[in-house]
Amino acid sequence: MALSLSIVAVGIWLAYEFYRTKRYAPELVAGKLPNLYQLLLHKYYVDEIYDAAVVERTKDLGTLLGRFDANVIDGVGVNGAGWLARSISTLSMWWDKWIIDGLLNFTAKLMQLFSYPVRLLQTGLFSSYAVLILVGLVVLLAYYGHHVQVLLRSVR
Repeated sequence: MALSLSIVAVGIWLAYEFYRTKRYAPELVAGKLPNLYQLLLHKYYVDEIYDAAVVERTKDLGTLLGRFDANVIDGVGVNGAGWLARSISTLSMWWDKWIIDGLLNFTAKLMQLFSYPVRLLQTGLFSSYAVLILVGLVVLLAYYGHHVQVLLRSVR
């Protein structure tokens, strides 16, 4: 601890002598001890070492993860899922339009065709129904009347 405090005290005294009292010019010291001056000027190159070891490697990792995100996550995951959903929905729409709706429309047209004679009879008018009842009654009486006459002739 004493050594650390001594180094700090010498550093403070030197800074005071260089910059406050101007007894020693920093340019003269830089000329006599250029390597020490550069080391101190660049603050022991801590920023440069940290930049090369941590900051640049973090940028490289970010670039790599950005490519992974763009190609794998977005490319396969998001875009692939979107393509798959569009493909399945296109297939589903085709199935619904041509198979389901086609079968239902075919059945509806078939029923419309087969119901045509019944629709001619069902007009919704009471007078038409009364005429049909009367016609049906005449047909029944004619049919059964003929059978009754044949039966009566065979009994005699």
